[in-house]
Amino acid sequence: MNYYYRIDLAYDGGNYYGFQKQIKHITIQAVIDKALKKIFQQEIKTVSSGRTDSKVHAYAQVISFKANVAVPAAKLKFALNNLMPADIVILAAAEVSEEFHARYSAVAKCYTYKIAHLAEQSPFRSRYVWQIPQELDLTAMQVAAQYIIGEHDFSSFRSAGSVQSDPVRKMYAIDWDEQPEELVFKIIGNGFLYHMVRNIVGALVQVGQRKFTVEHFQEILDLKSRAHRGLTAPAQGLYLQQVFYSEEAVNAYIDKYFTKNSKKA
Repeated sequence: MNYYYRIDLAYDGGNYYGFQKQIKHITIQAVIDKALKKIFQQEIKTVSSGRTDSKVHAYAQVISFKANVAVPAAKLKFALNNLMPADIVILAAAEVSEEFHARYSAVAKCYTYKIAHLAEQSPFRSRYVWQIPQELDLTAMQVAAQYIIGEHDFSSFRSAGSVQSDPVRKMYAIDWDEQPEELVFKIIGNGFLYHMVRNIVGALVQVGQRKFTVEHFQEILDLKSRAHRGLTAPAQGLYLQQVFYSEEAVNAYIDKYFTKNSKKA
């Protein structure tokens, strides 16, 4: 008999070569699978809601797997946390139905990207934000961001190495949140291409630096060509914020965490 599980976890990605298991490098998945093998006394193959790259962080990654022995969810969470390094935390564990799949059951994801606009760079924040000392035109960045809400071909914002999947994605809401000494970009969509969020943020920052006009940003999107995308924001500022498994959860999150000027498609 098989038993099916869902694990929610958060991690600091600074010490890892991304989520997906690799032969020569330490990854989040390798650490999790090793711990699960010890708990269940069998090889466990986890699947995630999506692969985060090297140095990228997660507030709420989701994985799923099956095992042929049962472990109570509360005990599983406790046991896993006892085996985790300090930079990985198990938030929740639950037994789920066979139909649940961390990736294919997801209907949307939210990513955030953090920019620190300090006059001088800080060595204590360098692995968690993109430090940009100069002031950015936040109004122009807000206006430009609205162009990518809705369903579009995002070929201009994919990177080399992206699998040849359908480049058409739907973005439900996009916003910039201004906090003391920090700007936080927020985006919710039904799927993302390789480096798509980092490429979007990089181009929006160039709008904020007045290197691109708002109209040029729209032209980049319309060209559907990687050659015109602009900067790629560095990995350490990116966070997988939330994974959604129902449209109701998506709408509730937008209503709670996005400002009223953030359009919904």
